[in-house]
Parts: sequence; structure tokens; C-alpha cells
Amino acid sequence: DASAKQASGGVGSLTSGLQGLGAAYAAMRAGRFLLEADALATAYKRQSVAALSLAGSQEQLNELLAIYNKTTGGAIDKASALSDVVQLQAIGFADSAQELERFTTAARGISLATGRSQDYVISQLQLAIANQSTMRLDQIGLGVTEVKNKVAQLKDADSSLTDEMAYQNAVLTIAEQKYGALIRSTAAQATGAEKVDKAFKELTLTIGESFGPEISAVLTGAAAQIDGLADHVRRAKDDIDAINRGLREENAGANPLGALGDFLKAD
Repeated sequence: DASAKQASGGVGSLTSGLQGLGAAYAAMRAGRFLLEADALATAYKRQSVAALSLAGSQEQLNELLAIYNKTTGGAIDKASALSDVVQLQAIGFADSAQELERFTTAARGISLATGRSQDYVISQLQLAIANQSTMRLDQIGLGVTEVKNKVAQLKDADSSLTDEMAYQNAVLTIAEQKYGALIRSTAAQATGAEKVDKAFKELTLTIGESFGPEISAVLTGAAAQIDGLADHVRRAKDDIDAINRGLREENAGANPLGALGDFLKAD
């Protein structure tokens, strides 16, 4: 009877836990968009502080963002654009609007011409310039010989250039010469699919910014539900373990000879 009651309690607790699991799963599915909106708005707010600090003024930051939007064909949402500009500022490729325009023109042009993602091209450009690596040039559509020749030409023309400055100028100049015309073509402008993707991301950001406290309250409630579910599961597991221990103890005390064993024991 005791084991049966304990089992009933364990099953009841597990049932409650499973019901809680269903409710939590439904809540998380319904709140997934809110979670993304809140995370995006939080990241955007933090990056805005960093971007403003790196740019020096709101006016300078606005100029950098306008240049970035123009050279990327209007295909990048403002949260991603801000993130990219912060990254380029941090590594020294956006100290001025002119420098940012050169770098993003090269990156966008290479991306369109090679079919590689812009994030990948930016990463490869950064590594190629920072390490003066010729091994990465084929990944960004540039030839080793043409870059080496351009570096030599630039250093001959200006002996004050460091190796790093000459290499950076050579890579960006060649990329601009090869792919600059593509950037200015209609083919480089945002497609319908890119516009939809951008619009949806900016809607997500707007919702996250507009309803931050309300979203936080919903997510806090979801977290409490999940914590409660974990408690249900733990209690159910404890009950099941207790039942198993009781059964083992009962079996260990049983007389294998049955009634005869009990008679002999009594005698």
C-alpha cells in the first residue's frame, strides 16, 4: 500500500511535469520571435554605445552608416550595418568615411563577383591585410603577382609607406579597379528577397525596442515556467528512486523457501 501510494504520487508529479512541459514548449514557440526581438534590441543598444565612442560623434557615426548603406546597395539592415561598422572601426578599417567606403566597396564587389557571403569576404580581407598573407588572396579574387607588383609600385612612389600600409592600399586599389564598376551597377542593388529580409529584421528590431519591458516580463514568466517544470521532474525522479529502493529492500528480506522456510525458522 505504501509503495502504491508512493508510486501514485510519483506518477502524479510526473504527469504534472509533462503538462508543464507542454505548456512551456508552447510558450517558447510563441515567444521565440519575442526572444529574438529582445536580443536584437539589446545588442543594438550596446553596439550603439560602442560605435558612438569609436566614431567620436553622432554626426561622424551617421556618416559612416550612410556610406556603408550606400556601398552595400541598401541590402543590409541597420542592426547588422551597425555591427559591421563597429567591427571595422575596432580593427582600423573605418577611421574615416573614405577608408570605410574603400573597404566596403572592395568587400561588396568581391562578394558579388565570387558569390561568397559578404561576412566571409570581410573576414578574409581583414586577415589578408593584417597578416600580409598571399595565401588568402585567391579567396577574395585577387592574384598574388598583381598585388606584389602593386605594393612595389606604391613603395617606389612613396618611400614613407610602411609594408602594412602599402599592402593594404595595394589590395584595396586592385579590388576597387576590378570590382568597383560592379558596385555601381543595377545588379549590385538589393534584390526583392534581400529587401524582404532587411524589412523583417528591422521590424524585429523595432518591436524589441518598442516593447522591451513587456517582452522582458513575458520571457521572465516563461523562465519561471521552465524552472517549475525542472522541479516537477526532479520530484518525480526522487519518488521513483524511493519506490525502487523500497522494492529492493522487500525483495532482499523475502525467504526463498517460502512456507517451509518460515516453519523451520520459527522452530
